[in-house]
Amino acid sequence: MFTNFFDIYLKNTCPKDSIPFEEADIIVLHSALDYGKALDINMRKRDNRANLDLWHVNGTSAQKFIVVKNTNGTYSFAAYCSGRYLDVENGVYQRGQNVRQYDANGTGSQSWVPVANSDGSVSFRCAMDSKYMLDVRGGSTADNTNIQIWTDNGKPSQKFKVEVVGKVPYKTGKYHIKSAVGSDMMLDVNKTSTADGTEIVIYSKGNTPSQEFRLMYGAEGSYRLITFCGKAVDVKNAGAEETTKIQQHTANYTKAQNWFIKDAGDDTVNLVSEANGLCMDVDNAKTADGTDVWCYRNDNTKAVKWIIY
Repeated sequence: MFTNFFDIYLKNTCPKDSIPFEEADIIVLHSALDYGKALDINMRKRDNRANLDLWHVNGTSAQKFIVVKNTNGTYSFAAYCSGRYLDVENGVYQRGQNVRQYDANGTGSQSWVPVANSDGSVSFRCAMDSKYMLDVRGGSTADNTNIQIWTDNGKPSQKFKVEVVGKVPYKTGKYHIKSAVGSDMMLDVNKTSTADGTEIVIYSKGNTPSQEFRLMYGAEGSYRLITFCGKAVDVKNAGAEETTKIQQHTANYTKAQNWFIKDAGDDTVNLVSEANGLCMDVDNAKTADGTDVWCYRNDNTKAVKWIIY
């Protein structure tokens, strides 16, 4: 029923080319009540359950959201300031139910159907219960007005002007990460272990899940690298020293698990830890299977360069 509803709705009501955004766009959602007000993560918090409200436009990351296209055709929206998704609280569909940010979990409470309106605005329908829309509580334009879901009524409180302000370099999804130190040396979870604390190493390319990483959005434009068993690539103990080991650890949205992907030239990138500002680096540029990966300054060698594909 979930997928069917979207397919029918999109085909009959909302042509693809009428939706003013696409996957990986960074957008600001201005309220049609007052285009000087936008949806905002309260106080730019990274916390789980941080509230979504209305605030005057200020250009901060609290008002930016990354567009995620789901496999069933619905959309989700990751808060740029945290990497967490806009979510109907507790998955409960009733008038006045709160909308906040929450860990990406693949549930319908984080899935939305965009509705293109004749005035150029867009409304957002709850994918799991089509009678509810994203809504500004009470039609108020005051700062800190709560964002909720409410029965579809076509009012300006349920309409938003979409402003596209940028694009992220990589969509969410599964990738391989190749080291520049040698031919076909891949980022790898050592011995395909599922345990916390397992070292991240490089290993010869092989048909193994330990070399497959899911890129998920992190805070402030960073990414989280999720391993085959659902854990995250992590700076051990959030260490600030060079040669701090890199491991897998239960996902927790901390700085130790956020990686900025920065262009390093020659179609390579640096993976820079938010926790310490150091690069993901291959121990002394060795090319042996099982070589450790650790944190190191950007010395512009092949050891700090990676190819994501």
